[in-house]
Amino acid sequence: MVTMTASDYVESALYRQREQEMILRNERRRILLERQGVRAKARRTPGGRGLSYVVRHRLAELFSDAPAHG
Repeated sequence: MVTMTASDYVESALYRQREQEMILRNERRRILLERQGVRAKARRTPGGRGLSYVVRHRLAELFSDAPAHG
């Protein structure tokens, strides 16, 4: 069993709360954009390439045998 220190607990609680706030904010923005009728445009990422450069390279790192940075 993994024991949690008080600071661990506080940290995870804060993290969860921040996550919830992010979800709510994104949801609110999506609803606003839908109301304005720009649903399709909002979904598309800038550049139209999908994943960001960083995410793509991080994934490549994870799935290759290359040592990860940081």
